[in-house]
Amino acid sequence: MRTVPLWILLASSVIAIAQEPSLDPYNRKNRAPMATASHPRVITTGDAGVRVDTPGVAIAPNGDLLVVYNKRLPSGVMYHTLRRSLDRGRRWEPEILQWNASTPDPTLWTTPQHRLLVEFGKLNSASVSGAAWSISFDSGYTWGSFSWFDSPVDATFFVSNYLNVGHDIYGAGYQPSWLGDGTTDACLWLSRDDATSWMKVSTLRQSGDASITETAISRMGEKGLFAISRSGDEAHTYVHISKDMGQTWSLQLDYTSQVGVIDDPNLLQLGDVLVLVGRNTSMSQLVAFFSCDEGRTFGSPLVLDSYDSWRDGIAYSAIIPTHKNSALIVYSTFHGYSEIDSLELHVDPCVRRNPD
Repeated sequence: MRTVPLWILLASSVIAIAQEPSLDPYNRKNRAPMATASHPRVITTGDAGVRVDTPGVAIAPNGDLLVVYNKRLPSGVMYHTLRRSLDRGRRWEPEILQWNASTPDPTLWTTPQHRLLVEFGKLNSASVSGAAWSISFDSGYTWGSFSWFDSPVDATFFVSNYLNVGHDIYGAGYQPSWLGDGTTDACLWLSRDDATSWMKVSTLRQSGDASITETAISRMGEKGLFAISRSGDEAHTYVHISKDMGQTWSLQLDYTSQVGVIDDPNLLQLGDVLVLVGRNTSMSQLVAFFSCDEGRTFGSPLVLDSYDSWRDGIAYSAIIPTHKNSALIVYSTFHGYSEIDSLELHVDPCVRRNPD
């Protein structure tokens, strides 16, 4: 088994540059990082009868790049489709219609012990859908049977974002609200055995908090977690903070004034920079924001791509690190037809200065 390489896709041109650094209003010590997006590539394209969207991506334990995405055929049948690159995303092997799909939004993740996990909403024998996962021990060539996160299975819809912390894996999902009022809530899951089993740690909403759905998580300090969520009314972006690794959560914080309305949020720590990537539906854009203080504040956005018209599942993305200060973003877009594209993101370290 090969060691996972830390590589950067060599860029021939730069397609976007973040704004000039500005003073961090939180602690007055840091300046926002410069970021560039480069080397865009098309992985696959749909047509008038075929639609592709909502991708996931991972570097397999053998070093291959693996993507998974929804593919809807003219018949209406949908598959979660796998595609593999042996040369860091320059060329792609023929796609494999791997799983018949009842729900969208597949996710790939590489575990601390170098397994591959795939997750999506899956029907059980009673045709009830809930978040389920499978493991591959051979870099995605074969997959085990599926297990459901929750019981009943529809008590958790999806667990679509993950975070490795040492040998543990945290997963952020969403579910029906504990209030029983038809709203939704985010939930935190934990695996201590490399995704063999999972236990639900907590739900995020506090009494009085608004409904939330898609959620991403990152570290905040030694024992903290930062969680950012799409709002149930699709008009806000909310944050919850935990100081005890998700056992308890703060009251809801409204981040709409900082980052706008973000759908499908993704978080990735690159060196000392926290990267937030998501869809701004009102602007028909895939955008990135950057924080030098673990998510307390975010600077101006970097527009990664714009799409022709809104479709559900368009401008959904996944981000993985490829180097200390670089990442690969795989995302769905729409330019006449649906596409799965990729680009390389490079982020300079935060600029530090002595406090006044």
